[in-house]
Amino acid sequence: MRFQPLVVGRPSKAVPVIERPQRRPRKAVVLRLGSISLFFVAAILVSAAIGQVRLGPKGPVPAAPKTSGDSASPGQGQSSPSGLRDTNPKSGGVRLGPKGPYTPAPRETTQAQATASPGSVKPPAPPLDPNKPETFQITITPAAEPELPLQYALLPKYEDVQPGNSVPFYYRAVLKWKDRPKEGTRPFHDNYDRWMDASPSTFPAREVREFLKRYRGLFAELQTAAHREQTEWSWRLKDLKGTDAIAFLLPELQESRQLGRLLYLKARLEIAERRYDDAIKTLQIGYKLCRDVAEPPTLINDLVGIAVASMMTAQVREIIGSPNSPNLYWALSKLPRPFIDMEPALRYEVSIPMKLFPAMKDAETAEHSPEEWSRLLAQAFAFALESSGASRMRGNRMLQARLGIAGLAMKGYPRAKRDLVAWGFDPKRVDAMPVGQVIAIHQARIYRYMYQEMMKWSNLPYHQALVGLRKSERKLKDEGYLAPAGTGREIIPLAALLLPAVWQAQKASARLDSRITGLQVLEAIRMYAAGHNGKLPDSLADIRDVPVPVNPVTGQPYPYHFAADKAVLEIPAAPGDPARVGWRFEITVRK
Repeated sequence: MRFQPLVVGRPSKAVPVIERPQRRPRKAVVLRLGSISLFFVAAILVSAAIGQVRLGPKGPVPAAPKTSGDSASPGQGQSSPSGLRDTNPKSGGVRLGPKGPYTPAPRETTQAQATASPGSVKPPAPPLDPNKPETFQITITPAAEPELPLQYALLPKYEDVQPGNSVPFYYRAVLKWKDRPKEGTRPFHDNYDRWMDASPSTFPAREVREFLKRYRGLFAELQTAAHREQTEWSWRLKDLKGTDAIAFLLPELQESRQLGRLLYLKARLEIAERRYDDAIKTLQIGYKLCRDVAEPPTLINDLVGIAVASMMTAQVREIIGSPNSPNLYWALSKLPRPFIDMEPALRYEVSIPMKLFPAMKDAETAEHSPEEWSRLLAQAFAFALESSGASRMRGNRMLQARLGIAGLAMKGYPRAKRDLVAWGFDPKRVDAMPVGQVIAIHQARIYRYMYQEMMKWSNLPYHQALVGLRKSERKLKDEGYLAPAGTGREIIPLAALLLPAVWQAQKASARLDSRITGLQVLEAIRMYAAGHNGKLPDSLADIRDVPVPVNPVTGQPYPYHFAADKAVLEIPAAPGDPARVGWRFEITVRK
């Protein structure tokens, strides 16, 4: 039985919509393209990366305070094969394991481990101070630039790249991972944490080497993919219309994270065995994988690329702290900045509301029946409901949306009429418009204004863009645009929900660039020590052989000071991030 649908049209005595809820088959949870999943996946990934949330069995929850009993991730609270030690027990709350993000359980040191590696078991560390950066005690070997300065590269060299598309080879690598025997995956899932947390004296190199042998074919596919000129995924995202823009499945992304973890493990083995040239070649493949994964213009692609790039950057840090390792100053300088260009993804993401509500593009000239305006507005409102998390959208999705838009129309229609007249519309024309068209014109104008006001800063250097963004945020708040849902000038709060989330995701890119550049400064320090009989510089200004880059997040030099044969170099957290996502190096020179 159906009833007369509610029409958001000219004021009338329409009968409310009461549609029978339709049963829908349950679907597996997968990564989807579009803001309904992307903005929340982005927020969760960024929050997880900085330790603000952990991913529980029922979704994201606030991260619990860390204790000294927590197991640490590579370089966090444990010694690594390079001798680099993180004095913090854990600076997150979420680990990226072979099955995805999780929170590790406390682990105990066995008697066998304690006796097998004297001195490797450290006393319990004090609880992590969330107001302090992650600290690494690093003993460096002075290292001049290589005899051939560009001998090492962290992306494939031009002369090594061949014509062709890398994507088929990535798919072949994914198939080799997915087609592995089940008994072959158990060691990876069961031992990943132990392998990553092992100290230099307990790292099971032989065990890891035997495990990785079975993936020689997979690594060969990745090697070929990384040395192809083009990366063309052929997803044709611009052709997606309506809800297809948010329903596009992306199973490749989760698998690419698994490929990144295998490369991470391979590089760690090579560093532990002091095979630095091999490790650098592995990092080449890993960094190229990051950029190729981030090639499609979506935030989720960029965030997965940044997550894998962070793994590779952690291994660069391990190389720098390893005995007699080569200097990678020029290799780091050749990495692009920003390493992941998020501008295409930002443009695509903010276009999704226009795809879901195409009437916003030509609302001022379009001619639709009141019924059609009602349907279009309900579609846009359903998107806003799901994006905000205000409704789990159980039952009949469109029924909820139609009822919701009817309530918003009653509240927002008078304000929309006043604004249109204030913007120069003929009052008689406004009165003659269907209610839905008035709301659509009002929504389109406000969305475009808010989008352009905030996104105009996106191409500037991050430290300049951040200042401008805060200025625009204050302006939009003062003008009543950025406000809690239902209280701002937007009737359907699309921009108020989506635009802040976009900028939160961009922080992840800035954090990665800051760490890569900070490691370049660390290599400049090693270069100085090589030319001054192992002495560390009193200040970064003493380094004259090579330029010392500034922090791309702040536009200022990295904090550095030297006293009593020990130097401290800091890579501080970006403004607005908790201090614990920063890095702090306590540097001594290997004798």
